[in-house]
Amino acid sequence: MIEVGDWIYLNTRKFKGNAFVIAKGQRELLVHIPFSSVSRVSINSVTKLDDRLGDKDFQILIVLQIWEIKNGLTSWQSDAGRS
Repeated sequence: MIEVGDWIYLNTRKFKGNAFVIAKGQRELLVHIPFSSVSRVSINSVTKLDDRLGDKDFQILIVLQIWEIKNGLTSWQSDAGRS
């Protein structure tokens, strides 16, 4: 089951790639796409990355998150916690 805080693989007409879940509804997720924006997507168009990734992939995601923190790109986290 996908929860807030999970990394997911997103497969839609507009975007295919990894994203981070910041909010969850019954049928849709609010996700942050790295180096991009926040989007609302159908829960049917995602796969939890824990089911897809190996150890090397997780290392890459950790490096990506550290880079985003160092560059101040995680302001959505504080905004998501207020709602």
